[in-house]
Amino acid sequence: MLSRRFLMVFTLVAMVVVPTFAHAAIDMDPYLTDLTRRGVTVIWQTTDADGKIFYGEKEEALDDWIDVRRDDEGFLRGKITCLKPNTKYFYQVQSGNDTSIAFPFTTAVEADTDFSFVVYGDSRSCPGDHGAIVNAIAREHPLFTVHLGDMVENELCTRQWLDFFRVENQLIRTSPEVPVIGNHETMLGSSAPFRRYWHTPDHDGDRTSMWRFQQGNSFFIVMDSSRPFGEESSQYAWVRRQLGLAQTIPSVKHCFVLAHLAPYSRSFHGRDSDVLAFRDTYAPLFKKYDVDVVFGAHDHNYQHNLVDGIHYIVTGGGGAPLRNVRRAPRSWTESTAEKTLNYVRVNVSGETLTVTAVGVYPNCPCPCPCAGPCPADCRGIEQFSLRNRDYGGAGAGSELPDPCTGDDSDD
Repeated sequence: MLSRRFLMVFTLVAMVVVPTFAHAAIDMDPYLTDLTRRGVTVIWQTTDADGKIFYGEKEEALDDWIDVRRDDEGFLRGKITCLKPNTKYFYQVQSGNDTSIAFPFTTAVEADTDFSFVVYGDSRSCPGDHGAIVNAIAREHPLFTVHLGDMVENELCTRQWLDFFRVENQLIRTSPEVPVIGNHETMLGSSAPFRRYWHTPDHDGDRTSMWRFQQGNSFFIVMDSSRPFGEESSQYAWVRRQLGLAQTIPSVKHCFVLAHLAPYSRSFHGRDSDVLAFRDTYAPLFKKYDVDVVFGAHDHNYQHNLVDGIHYIVTGGGGAPLRNVRRAPRSWTESTAEKTLNYVRVNVSGETLTVTAVGVYPNCPCPCPCAGPCPADCRGIEQFSLRNRDYGGAGAGSELPDPCTGDDSDD
Protein backbone atom coordinates (compact mmCIF):
# COMPACT_ATOMS: atom_id res chain seq x y z
CA MET A 1 0.00 0.00 0.00
CA LEU A 2 1.43 3.36 -1.02
CA SER A 3 2.18 5.80 1.76
CA ARG A 4 0.49 9.19 1.83
CA ARG A 5 3.91 10.89 1.60
CA PHE A 6 4.80 8.93 -1.56
CA LEU A 7 1.49 9.87 -3.17
CA MET A 8 2.08 13.55 -2.44
CA VAL A 9 5.56 13.43 -3.98
CA PHE A 10 4.28 11.51 -7.01
CA THR A 11 1.51 14.06 -7.51
CA LEU A 12 3.94 16.98 -7.35
CA VAL A 13 6.31 15.34 -9.81
CA ALA A 14 3.44 14.60 -12.19
CA MET A 15 2.31 18.22 -12.02
CA VAL A 16 5.79 19.35 -13.06
CA VAL A 17 6.73 16.70 -15.60
CA VAL A 18 3.57 15.87 -17.52
CA PRO A 19 2.98 19.36 -19.00
CA THR A 20 6.55 19.37 -20.30
CA PHE A 21 5.72 16.53 -22.69
CA ALA A 22 2.24 17.77 -23.54
CA HIS A 23 3.25 21.35 -24.39
CA ALA A 24 5.06 22.29 -27.61
CA ALA A 25 6.72 25.68 -27.19
CA ILE A 26 7.11 28.33 -29.89
CA ASP A 27 10.86 28.86 -29.61
CA MET A 28 11.11 31.72 -32.10
CA ASP A 29 8.30 34.21 -32.63
CA PRO A 30 6.79 34.39 -36.12
CA TYR A 31 8.20 36.72 -38.76
CA LEU A 32 7.22 37.61 -42.32
CA THR A 33 8.88 37.57 -45.73
CA ASP A 34 8.00 37.18 -49.44
CA LEU A 35 5.17 39.71 -49.47
CA THR A 36 2.95 39.84 -52.57
CA ARG A 37 -0.42 41.32 -53.46
CA ARG A 38 -2.02 37.97 -52.71
CA GLY A 39 -0.11 36.67 -49.72
CA VAL A 40 2.87 36.44 -47.41
CA THR A 41 5.16 33.75 -45.94
CA VAL A 42 5.13 33.22 -42.17
CA ILE A 43 8.11 31.57 -40.46
CA TRP A 44 8.58 30.44 -36.88
CA GLN A 45 10.41 27.75 -34.91
CA THR A 46 8.98 25.24 -32.48
CA THR A 47 10.18 22.46 -30.23
CA ASP A 48 8.45 19.34 -31.41
CA ALA A 49 5.18 19.91 -33.26
CA ASP A 50 3.61 20.86 -36.54
CA GLY A 51 1.48 23.98 -36.55
CA LYS A 52 -1.23 26.17 -37.99
CA ILE A 53 -1.50 29.75 -39.18
CA PHE A 54 -4.83 31.43 -38.47
CA TYR A 55 -5.65 34.61 -40.36
CA GLY A 56 -8.42 37.00 -41.26
CA GLU A 57 -9.31 40.65 -41.82
CA LYS A 58 -10.49 41.08 -38.22
CA GLU A 59 -8.31 40.41 -35.20
CA GLU A 60 -11.23 38.88 -33.34
CA ALA A 61 -12.25 36.63 -36.25
CA LEU A 62 -9.27 34.65 -37.59
CA ASP A 63 -11.55 32.16 -39.31
CA ASP A 64 -9.19 30.89 -42.02
CA TRP A 65 -6.17 28.69 -41.41
CA ILE A 66 -3.51 26.58 -43.08
CA ASP A 67 -1.62 23.58 -41.72
CA VAL A 68 2.17 23.82 -41.66
CA ARG A 69 4.67 20.98 -41.31
CA ARG A 70 7.76 21.32 -39.14
CA ASP A 71 11.08 20.58 -40.88
CA ASP A 72 14.00 18.64 -39.41
CA GLU A 73 15.45 21.78 -37.82
CA GLY A 74 12.21 22.84 -36.18
CA PHE A 75 11.24 25.59 -38.63
CA LEU A 76 7.74 26.02 -39.97
CA ARG A 77 7.12 28.00 -43.16
CA GLY A 78 3.61 28.64 -44.34
CA LYS A 79 2.43 30.71 -47.28
CA ILE A 80 -0.88 32.51 -46.82
CA THR A 81 -2.38 32.93 -50.30
CA CYS A 82 -5.45 34.25 -52.12
CA LEU A 83 -5.65 37.45 -50.11
CA LYS A 84 -6.85 40.84 -51.38
CA PRO A 85 -4.27 43.45 -52.47
CA ASN A 86 -3.55 46.45 -50.26
CA THR A 87 -5.60 45.01 -47.40
CA LYS A 88 -4.83 44.79 -43.70
CA TYR A 89 -4.95 41.29 -42.24
CA PHE A 90 -4.17 39.68 -38.89
CA TYR A 91 -2.47 36.35 -38.26
CA GLN A 92 -1.35 34.15 -35.38
CA VAL A 93 0.54 30.86 -35.26
CA GLN A 94 -0.07 27.76 -33.18
CA SER A 95 2.17 24.81 -32.37
CA GLY A 96 0.90 22.18 -29.96
CA ASN A 97 -0.64 24.03 -27.04
CA ASP A 98 1.28 27.24 -27.68
CA THR A 99 -0.39 30.08 -29.61
CA SER A 100 1.05 33.48 -30.43
CA ILE A 101 -0.87 36.71 -30.18
CA ALA A 102 -2.36 38.14 -33.38
CA PHE A 103 -0.16 40.44 -35.47
CA PRO A 104 -1.23 42.73 -38.35
CA PHE A 105 0.28 43.05 -41.83
CA THR A 106 -0.79 44.62 -45.12
CA THR A 107 -0.63 42.93 -48.51
CA ALA A 108 1.29 44.52 -51.37
CA VAL A 109 -0.34 47.14 -53.54
CA GLU A 110 -1.44 47.34 -57.16
CA ALA A 111 0.66 49.31 -59.66
CA ASP A 112 -1.46 52.47 -59.29
CA THR A 113 -1.17 52.68 -55.49
CA ASP A 114 1.46 54.59 -53.47
CA PHE A 115 3.64 52.69 -50.99
CA SER A 116 6.82 53.04 -48.94
CA PHE A 117 9.64 50.73 -47.95
CA VAL A 118 12.82 50.97 -45.88
CA VAL A 119 16.37 49.81 -46.71
CA TYR A 120 19.35 49.29 -44.39
CA GLY A 121 22.20 46.85 -43.83
CA ASP A 122 25.11 45.64 -41.68
CA SER A 123 23.37 45.04 -38.37
CA ARG A 124 26.08 42.67 -37.09
CA SER A 125 28.19 43.14 -33.96
CA CYS A 126 26.07 45.48 -31.87
CA PRO A 127 22.52 44.42 -30.86
CA GLY A 128 22.05 47.69 -28.98
CA ASP A 129 22.68 49.86 -32.04
CA HIS A 130 20.73 47.43 -34.21
CA GLY A 131 17.82 47.76 -31.78
CA ALA A 132 17.85 51.55 -32.04
CA ILE A 133 17.64 51.28 -35.84
CA VAL A 134 14.78 48.77 -35.64
CA ASN A 135 12.87 50.96 -33.17
CA ALA A 136 13.15 53.93 -35.52
CA ILE A 137 12.12 51.93 -38.61
CA ALA A 138 9.14 50.40 -36.79
CA ARG A 139 7.74 53.90 -36.26
CA GLU A 140 7.78 54.40 -40.05
CA HIS A 141 5.31 51.51 -40.61
CA PRO A 142 6.78 50.60 -44.02
CA LEU A 143 5.00 48.14 -46.29
CA PHE A 144 8.18 46.04 -46.19
CA THR A 145 11.84 46.36 -45.25
CA VAL A 146 15.04 45.37 -47.05
CA HIS A 147 18.08 44.13 -45.11
CA LEU A 148 21.18 44.41 -47.30
CA GLY A 149 23.14 41.66 -45.57
CA ASP A 150 25.75 41.11 -42.87
CA MET A 151 22.97 40.32 -40.44
CA VAL A 152 25.39 38.53 -38.11
CA GLU A 153 29.15 38.49 -37.54
CA ASN A 154 29.51 34.71 -37.86
CA GLU A 155 26.92 32.83 -39.88
CA LEU A 156 27.61 29.58 -38.01
CA CYS A 157 26.91 31.10 -34.58
CA THR A 158 23.34 30.23 -33.60
CA ARG A 159 23.40 32.68 -30.69
CA GLN A 160 24.06 35.58 -33.06
CA TRP A 161 21.12 34.58 -35.24
CA LEU A 162 18.90 34.37 -32.16
CA ASP A 163 20.06 37.84 -31.11
CA PHE A 164 19.36 39.13 -34.61
CA PHE A 165 15.79 37.87 -34.63
CA ARG A 166 15.20 38.93 -31.03
CA VAL A 167 16.01 42.51 -32.06
CA GLU A 168 14.25 42.35 -35.43
CA ASN A 169 11.09 40.69 -34.21
CA GLN A 170 9.10 43.79 -33.31
CA LEU A 171 9.57 44.97 -36.90
CA ILE A 172 9.43 41.88 -39.11
CA ARG A 173 6.43 40.25 -37.45
CA THR A 174 4.33 43.00 -39.07
CA SER A 175 6.54 44.40 -41.86
CA PRO A 176 7.84 41.58 -44.11
CA GLU A 177 11.58 41.63 -44.73
CA VAL A 178 13.48 41.14 -47.99
CA PRO A 179 16.77 39.43 -47.01
CA VAL A 180 19.90 40.10 -49.08
CA ILE A 181 22.85 37.83 -48.40
CA GLY A 182 26.10 39.49 -47.31
CA ASN A 183 29.70 38.37 -47.04
CA HIS A 184 29.31 37.64 -43.31
CA GLU A 185 26.59 35.14 -44.20
CA THR A 186 29.14 33.29 -46.36
CA MET A 187 32.54 34.07 -44.78
CA LEU A 188 33.09 30.52 -43.55
CA GLY A 189 32.04 28.91 -46.81
CA SER A 190 28.45 28.08 -45.94
CA SER A 191 25.22 29.89 -46.67
CA ALA A 192 23.18 27.12 -45.03
CA PRO A 193 22.17 29.22 -42.00
CA PHE A 194 20.85 31.95 -44.32
CA ARG A 195 18.70 29.35 -46.09
CA ARG A 196 17.63 27.91 -42.76
CA TYR A 197 16.25 31.17 -41.39
CA TRP A 198 14.94 32.74 -44.58
CA HIS A 199 12.53 31.68 -47.26
CA THR A 200 12.75 33.44 -50.62
CA PRO A 201 10.69 33.07 -53.80
CA ASP A 202 13.49 31.00 -55.41
CA HIS A 203 14.16 28.89 -52.34
CA ASP A 204 15.58 25.94 -54.25
CA GLY A 205 19.13 25.78 -52.90
CA ASP A 206 21.32 27.18 -55.66
CA ARG A 207 19.30 30.33 -56.33
CA THR A 208 17.97 31.00 -52.86
CA SER A 209 19.98 34.22 -52.59
CA MET A 210 18.92 35.95 -55.85
CA TRP A 211 15.45 36.64 -57.14
CA ARG A 212 13.21 39.37 -58.55
CA PHE A 213 9.85 40.71 -57.46
CA GLN A 214 7.43 43.50 -58.25
CA GLN A 215 5.83 45.77 -55.66
CA GLY A 216 3.34 48.31 -56.94
CA ASN A 217 4.85 49.97 -60.01
CA SER A 218 8.42 49.05 -59.05
CA PHE A 219 10.65 46.14 -60.10
CA PHE A 220 13.27 44.83 -57.65
CA ILE A 221 16.32 42.67 -58.41
CA VAL A 222 18.06 40.95 -55.48
CA MET A 223 21.69 40.01 -56.19
CA ASP A 224 24.19 37.77 -54.39
CA SER A 225 27.56 39.51 -54.55
CA SER A 226 29.20 36.65 -52.64
CA ARG A 227 28.84 34.24 -55.58
CA PRO A 228 30.46 34.57 -59.03
CA PHE A 229 29.16 37.68 -60.76
CA GLY A 230 31.49 38.22 -63.73
CA GLU A 231 30.23 38.65 -67.28
CA GLU A 232 30.57 34.91 -67.92
CA SER A 233 28.65 33.97 -64.77
CA SER A 234 25.09 32.69 -64.60
CA GLN A 235 24.27 35.58 -62.25
CA TYR A 236 25.26 38.18 -64.85
CA ALA A 237 23.08 36.53 -67.49
CA TRP A 238 20.19 36.30 -65.04
CA VAL A 239 20.48 39.97 -63.99
CA ARG A 240 20.58 41.07 -67.62
CA ARG A 241 17.43 39.06 -68.35
CA GLN A 242 15.58 40.60 -65.41
CA LEU A 243 16.56 44.13 -66.42
CA GLY A 244 15.35 43.44 -69.93
CA LEU A 245 12.11 41.97 -68.60
CA ALA A 246 11.44 44.98 -66.36
CA GLN A 247 11.60 47.32 -69.36
CA THR A 248 8.86 45.38 -71.14
CA ILE A 249 6.23 45.60 -68.37
CA PRO A 250 4.03 48.68 -68.94
CA SER A 251 3.11 49.03 -65.25
CA VAL A 252 6.78 49.22 -64.15
CA LYS A 253 7.90 52.81 -63.62
CA HIS A 254 10.94 52.25 -61.39
CA CYS A 255 13.73 49.69 -61.11
CA PHE A 256 15.80 49.03 -57.98
CA VAL A 257 18.83 46.78 -57.54
CA LEU A 258 19.61 45.37 -54.07
CA ALA A 259 23.08 43.98 -53.32
CA HIS A 260 25.41 43.81 -50.35
CA LEU A 261 28.42 45.23 -52.21
CA ALA A 262 28.12 48.93 -53.02
CA PRO A 263 29.70 49.60 -56.44
CA TYR A 264 30.73 53.14 -55.45
CA SER A 265 32.14 53.95 -52.02
CA ARG A 266 34.81 56.26 -50.65
CA SER A 267 35.16 54.37 -47.41
CA PHE A 268 36.97 51.29 -46.07
CA HIS A 269 35.90 48.84 -48.82
CA GLY A 270 35.77 51.30 -51.71
CA ARG A 271 39.05 50.12 -53.26
CA ASP A 272 38.66 46.39 -52.60
CA SER A 273 39.22 44.26 -55.68
CA ASP A 274 35.80 42.61 -55.47
CA VAL A 275 34.05 45.98 -55.12
CA LEU A 276 35.91 47.41 -58.14
CA ALA A 277 35.17 44.27 -60.15
CA PHE A 278 31.49 44.50 -59.18
CA ARG A 279 31.44 48.13 -60.32
CA ASP A 280 33.23 47.48 -63.62
CA THR A 281 30.91 44.57 -64.41
CA TYR A 282 27.52 46.02 -63.53
CA ALA A 283 27.69 49.81 -63.79
CA PRO A 284 27.54 49.62 -67.63
CA LEU A 285 24.61 47.20 -67.39
CA PHE A 286 22.72 49.41 -64.94
CA LYS A 287 23.32 52.38 -67.25
CA LYS A 288 22.12 50.48 -70.32
CA TYR A 289 18.83 49.54 -68.64
CA ASP A 290 18.24 52.88 -66.85
CA VAL A 291 18.12 51.55 -63.29
CA ASP A 292 16.78 54.19 -60.88
CA VAL A 293 18.58 53.33 -57.62
CA VAL A 294 21.20 50.75 -56.62
CA PHE A 295 21.23 50.07 -52.87
CA GLY A 296 24.34 48.60 -51.23
CA ALA A 297 25.95 48.34 -47.81
CA HIS A 298 29.29 46.70 -46.84
CA ASP A 299 30.72 50.03 -45.65
CA HIS A 300 29.24 51.08 -42.33
CA ASN A 301 28.06 54.62 -43.04
CA TYR A 302 25.79 56.57 -45.39
CA GLN A 303 26.80 57.73 -48.87
CA HIS A 304 24.94 59.03 -51.90
CA ASN A 305 26.71 58.80 -55.24
CA LEU A 306 25.43 59.62 -58.74
CA VAL A 307 26.83 58.04 -61.91
CA ASP A 308 25.25 58.28 -65.37
CA GLY A 309 21.94 59.32 -63.85
CA ILE A 310 21.84 56.32 -61.51
CA HIS A 311 21.74 56.90 -57.75
CA TYR A 312 24.08 54.61 -55.82
CA ILE A 313 23.18 54.57 -52.12
CA VAL A 314 25.37 53.09 -49.35
CA THR A 315 23.29 52.40 -46.23
CA GLY A 316 25.42 50.17 -44.02
CA GLY A 317 24.78 51.81 -40.67
CA GLY A 318 22.57 49.13 -39.13
CA GLY A 319 24.64 48.33 -36.04
CA ALA A 320 28.10 47.24 -37.17
CA PRO A 321 31.07 49.40 -36.04
CA LEU A 322 30.89 52.65 -37.99
CA ARG A 323 33.61 53.55 -40.50
CA ASN A 324 35.06 56.84 -41.63
CA VAL A 325 34.39 58.27 -45.06
CA ARG A 326 37.31 59.78 -46.96
CA ARG A 327 37.00 63.55 -46.91
CA ALA A 328 37.97 64.18 -50.51
CA PRO A 329 34.85 63.74 -52.65
CA ARG A 330 35.03 61.86 -55.92
CA SER A 331 33.61 62.94 -59.24
CA TRP A 332 30.61 60.72 -58.53
CA THR A 333 29.92 62.03 -55.01
CA GLU A 334 26.43 63.49 -54.96
CA SER A 335 26.13 64.64 -51.34
CA THR A 336 27.89 64.75 -48.00
CA ALA A 337 28.55 61.27 -46.63
CA GLU A 338 28.04 60.62 -42.92
CA LYS A 339 29.54 58.23 -40.39
CA THR A 340 26.36 57.46 -38.50
CA LEU A 341 23.79 54.77 -37.87
CA ASN A 342 21.23 55.13 -40.62
CA TYR A 343 18.47 53.74 -42.78
CA VAL A 344 16.76 54.93 -45.97
CA ARG A 345 13.04 55.37 -46.52
CA VAL A 346 11.67 55.33 -50.08
CA ASN A 347 8.22 56.69 -50.87
CA VAL A 348 6.85 55.65 -54.25
CA SER A 349 4.08 57.82 -55.64
CA GLY A 350 3.31 57.24 -59.28
CA GLU A 351 6.21 58.48 -61.39
CA THR A 352 7.99 60.07 -58.43
CA LEU A 353 10.40 58.52 -55.92
CA THR A 354 11.24 60.40 -52.73
CA VAL A 355 14.32 59.03 -50.96
CA THR A 356 14.99 60.07 -47.36
CA ALA A 357 18.15 59.09 -45.48
CA VAL A 358 17.67 59.08 -41.71
CA GLY A 359 20.47 59.16 -39.13
CA VAL A 360 19.79 57.60 -35.74
CA TYR A 361 21.08 59.23 -32.49
CA PRO A 362 24.23 60.65 -34.11
CA ASN A 363 25.18 62.49 -30.91
CA CYS A 364 24.84 59.53 -28.56
CA PRO A 365 28.22 58.66 -26.96
CA CYS A 366 27.37 54.98 -27.04
CA PRO A 367 30.20 52.46 -27.49
CA CYS A 368 29.68 49.23 -29.37
CA PRO A 369 28.28 47.10 -27.96
CA CYS A 370 25.87 49.45 -26.25
CA ALA A 371 25.82 49.39 -22.47
CA GLY A 372 22.12 50.06 -22.29
CA PRO A 373 19.47 51.80 -24.37
CA CYS A 374 20.39 54.93 -26.33
CA PRO A 375 17.98 57.76 -27.06
CA ALA A 376 16.19 57.43 -30.38
CA ASP A 377 17.42 60.79 -31.65
CA CYS A 378 16.63 60.56 -35.35
CA ARG A 379 17.21 63.26 -37.91
CA GLY A 380 17.19 63.51 -41.67
CA ILE A 381 20.56 63.26 -43.39
CA GLU A 382 19.19 64.23 -46.79
CA GLN A 383 16.17 63.90 -49.04
CA PHE A 384 15.94 63.87 -52.81
CA SER A 385 13.34 63.04 -55.44
CA LEU A 386 13.42 61.72 -58.99
CA ARG A 387 10.82 61.02 -61.64
CA ASN A 388 10.68 57.97 -63.80
CA ARG A 389 11.94 57.97 -67.36
CA ASP A 390 9.03 56.05 -68.89
CA TYR A 391 10.67 52.86 -67.71
CA GLY A 392 8.15 50.26 -68.83
CA GLY A 393 7.12 52.34 -71.82
CA ALA A 394 4.85 50.72 -74.34
CA GLY A 395 6.22 47.23 -73.76
CA ALA A 396 4.06 44.16 -74.10
CA GLY A 397 5.44 42.22 -71.17
CA SER A 398 3.27 40.76 -68.43
CA GLU A 399 3.52 41.53 -64.74
CA LEU A 400 5.23 38.89 -62.63
CA PRO A 401 2.78 36.12 -61.65
CA ASP A 402 1.30 36.35 -58.19
CA PRO A 403 0.33 32.76 -57.38
CA CYS A 404 -2.88 31.95 -55.59
CA THR A 405 -4.21 28.42 -55.83
CA GLY A 406 -5.00 26.15 -58.73
CA ASP A 407 -5.47 28.08 -61.93
CA ASP A 408 -6.14 31.36 -60.15
CA SER A 409 -2.80 33.13 -60.62
CA ASP A 410 -4.02 36.62 -59.75
CA ASP A 411 -7.24 38.43 -60.59
